[in-house]
Amino acid sequence: MASGKMSPRQKMINMMYLVLIAMLALNVSKEIIKAFNLFENSIISSTKNLVDKNKIINRALDKQVAQDNKQAVLAQKFVNKVTGIANKFNGMLTQYGDEIVIRAGGRGTEPENILVKDGVPELSKGDDIEGHARFLLVELNGKEVGQEAKVNNGTQLQAAINQARKDMLSVMEEAIKAGLSPTVLRSKLEGMKNKTSLRADDQMTTDGSKLEWYKMYLVETPAASVMAMLAKLKNDARTLESEINGELASAVGAEDFKFDALEAIVSAPTSAILRGETYEADIILAAYDSKANMNISVNGRPLKIEGGKGKFTASGGSAGEFSYKVKIAVPNPAGGSKVIEGEGKYSVFEPAASISADALNMIYIGLDNPMSITVAGVDPKNVSVSASGVSLRQTGGGKYKALASNPGNATIRVSANIKGRTVSMGDKVFKVRPVPNPVFKAGAVKFDQPTVSLSALNYQPTANAILENFIYDGVSFKVVSYTFTCVGQRTNGPQDQKVSSSSLIPIRPFLQKLRAGDFVSFTGIKVVGPDGRVRPIQNASARLAK
Repeated sequence: MASGKMSPRQKMINMMYLVLIAMLALNVSKEIIKAFNLFENSIISSTKNLVDKNKIINRALDKQVAQDNKQAVLAQKFVNKVTGIANKFNGMLTQYGDEIVIRAGGRGTEPENILVKDGVPELSKGDDIEGHARFLLVELNGKEVGQEAKVNNGTQLQAAINQARKDMLSVMEEAIKAGLSPTVLRSKLEGMKNKTSLRADDQMTTDGSKLEWYKMYLVETPAASVMAMLAKLKNDARTLESEINGELASAVGAEDFKFDALEAIVSAPTSAILRGETYEADIILAAYDSKANMNISVNGRPLKIEGGKGKFTASGGSAGEFSYKVKIAVPNPAGGSKVIEGEGKYSVFEPAASISADALNMIYIGLDNPMSITVAGVDPKNVSVSASGVSLRQTGGGKYKALASNPGNATIRVSANIKGRTVSMGDKVFKVRPVPNPVFKAGAVKFDQPTVSLSALNYQPTANAILENFIYDGVSFKVVSYTFTCVGQRTNGPQDQKVSSSSLIPIRPFLQKLRAGDFVSFTGIKVVGPDGRVRPIQNASARLAK
């Protein structure tokens, strides 16, 4: 423990949750929602074993107390305090979970909703992302969502997570100050502080801003994911409780206890792998001794055992869902062996990348088109992108700028470096089109009505070409030439004026001759856009009003 390294079980739990979150980027939401329920049930089962282990610790301490061991009496006092903190914290998590289940339509009641025998059923609306978000973002006094409450249900939960960790660890510090085997316990304490997963720290985004933990893991995820996270937090609390109480019991010689509950646990970093990759899982006996004399087999094939664990691997040769049977044979002190059976499952997915233009499924010529290109579960630095028909410039964190010169189609191809091997993750085709034509305006005067104001027209200095209602802001065009034509009571027929700029000053002498009811038009209008090419745009005309 003093080393500060995270246990394999905790690494597995953390990795499984992160992988499931990352897998939401793939279009397999139904399967992932079910995976969250499987993960929730797996953690609940593991937590029950930890509760049983803590009961065994208490019984061992009771024996020492019954023998009038003064140090055991002191240790039991601190053990009860740690358990009280864990119980109160887990009670809060249960209250939050009950509220979220209600907002997600309750638990399903049909047989297909029960993925694990005797486990908790799936949520009726496991993919819902609104009900629990509203609950977590509401201020404690009931203020409505969206008012950026400094203290809301989400921040309260995040604070409670970190406070529970601090409170439990502080009990161990109290035990040290009370003289309960201070040298041994002090050597264990720092390792526990670094090792425990019971923490909720804010994250830094790629742009340097801070993202609150509860928003990342609870608000912005489906309801099924939130329930899985709450189950994980309960497990983290019971794990820290078990580690602290175990050390307190060991400090007074109450560590020599036997486990009376056995269960086969399949511990895998992820249950979903890419085709061609290798599935890996740790198969252990819950509440086990690393020196336990046992035999483990998968589908009848014996596994090599190291440190009380058997390592199982399977090649992801084809896509689909696969299962395997586990048997663990443990010697019985009275003779013979006790066999514990379990089952593991894993899914193999085809490689897939998420490639999207941040605005539309379109690339516009001459613009820096923003794009997001990511591969679920793969660090952006291990993702490689190539393109034809368009050039790409990486801006960091899976973000790119796409620049095209000619109309047609562009193809974006993505590959990833996974365990030293380059794997193709897919490609996507985008249409490449010119930016739409802008609309001509004489200064601020628009020609979208049958008449325009003569007085307003007289005061306009420059012709403009405006791109209205376009997906990107700030795309500008410049008028380079036009022909002005007017017909009026005092013009002796049509009068034309060609202008090789955007200035409206050359047409003012003509405007001074015009009156209400006369006719004006701008034809042969040419503009230059962001692609640097000169193009004609639609004519503009109207009758004059005062």
